[in-house]
Parts: sequence; structure tokens; C-alpha cells
Amino acid sequence: MFHNLNATSIADIYVANKTDSHDLEWIVYDLYGDLLMNCPTYLFAKNYALNTGANKHSNVYFYEQTYRRAYGKDDPMARFGVTHGADIDFVFGLSFIKPLKTDTEIYVQFSRQVMKMWTDFAKYGKPNNDWPNLIDLNNPKRVSKVYNLNPNSTVDIFDNLFAKTCDGYWKDYY
Repeated sequence: MFHNLNATSIADIYVANKTDSHDLEWIVYDLYGDLLMNCPTYLFAKNYALNTGANKHSNVYFYEQTYRRAYGKDDPMARFGVTHGADIDFVFGLSFIKPLKTDTEIYVQFSRQVMKMWTDFAKYGKPNNDWPNLIDLNNPKRVSKVYNLNPNSTVDIFDNLFAKTCDGYWKDYY
């Protein structure tokens, strides 16, 4: 399914000096996440932002969700951390439709915030005033700005989050 992949260079990026079996398991998750979801999506969004017209304001926004709904101690997905689709619980307000005992007030407020971001983007073309465009076309360095979707984080914006992987190793693959 995948062609022309160089195992040595992939190992240089993802494995480095990691030898713990738990680390190796996450290396596989990270590799396949980048290969199948993160990099194709990010690079498409970045190329779209850069090619919508040099003098136009590009309304391309990107986020990395680093928070997930807790489903209790028997949650089979907990070991994977925040996965693709974890935002669905917040976007569609599942704490209001199907509340869980594990839903905290932070979760409920975060869900309201995410619903507002999505509806504001649909209505006004921008999720909120704190969310920067993925690429600032007025900045010659074209550093990507990725919004951190997490109510508990001290970091709101990631600069160049995909520099090593998507903008680095995988940029010529896609």
C-alpha cells in the first residue's frame, strides 16, 4: 500500500534512541498517525492556505486536540490517548445528549466552547478571535500556527508543530 518508504530514515525520525517497549508501541501509533491522517490533512490545508491567492486573506484554521472525554476506568480507548474523532463528543455536545458520570464541569464548558467555535466558523468564517490562521500570508517565514484544543493547557498555539514530520520528512511524499 505504501511505496518507496525508507525504513532507516523513518527510524531516524521516529525511533531515535527509544528502546522501551511502551515507547516502541507509541512510535508505531505516531508513524501511522502521521502517514495516514496528520500529514496528508495538514499538508493539504497548508497548500490550500498558501495557494488561495497571494493577496487574499486565507481562512484556513487548524487544530491539534490534546484533550479527550474520559469514559471511566474501563475505557478501551484510553491507552491510545487522544485519537481521530475524539472531537466529536465535544462538537455535538454529548454531555448534554448522553451525559456520563465521568463528565466534569470542565468537560461540559469545553463542549460549549467547541460548539461555539464550530458554529462561529460556519457563520463568520473564523472560530474565535484567539485562533490564528494556519499560515500568516503576511509573514515571510510562513510558520504554521496550530490551535491547541484543550481546556487545561497552558499552550494555546503550537508554532511549527509539524516541522520535523510533515514539513520535514513527509513533505515530498505527499
